[in-house]
Amino acid sequence: MPGYDKLDKTAFTDTLWAKSEGNFMYLHVVLDAVLKKQIGLSDVANPDILPSGLMGYYERHWQLMHSPDRAKRRGLQEPVICFLALAKKAVPAEVISEWMNDSHHFERVDTRDVEDLLDDEWAQFVHKEPGTPDSYRLYHRSFLEFLEKKVPLNRYGAMMAAAMGDKIDWE
Repeated sequence: MPGYDKLDKTAFTDTLWAKSEGNFMYLHVVLDAVLKKQIGLSDVANPDILPSGLMGYYERHWQLMHSPDRAKRRGLQEPVICFLALAKKAVPAEVISEWMNDSHHFERVDTRDVEDLLDDEWAQFVHKEPGTPDSYRLYHRSFLEFLEKKVPLNRYGAMMAAAMGDKIDWE
């Protein structure tokens, strides 16, 4: 990668290891972000800019991901990742959009918007299982643990249950 040859590789690996706090998932997500140029050369060269620990990395990404547009954040970004986090297995984007739409708590969302969000903005935290249709799940349980501290997942669980309950013919 251009410019990276000027880095002191030993200092970089020592810094990365220290910042990882020994967590392999940190190494995985940070090195992936470096390769995709989501973390720039200046960030890599300055150890004070790299987040400390996996939860620090998640927090940094959470802040970057949150749109300044509160409606988009609350109406699309957060619900998509929270509903996915609550799914017990990989689910297609269509299922997430159904949960959102059938919960009646959000503006109607198109499945393609959910796919775009999972494939782009949340891609490094999501595992995509190819199929017809593709299915998604959180990449690692540690991100669920992070979300449990950031947002009221039980609220999303209640919305999911209500959305599924509406599909039952009670008569």
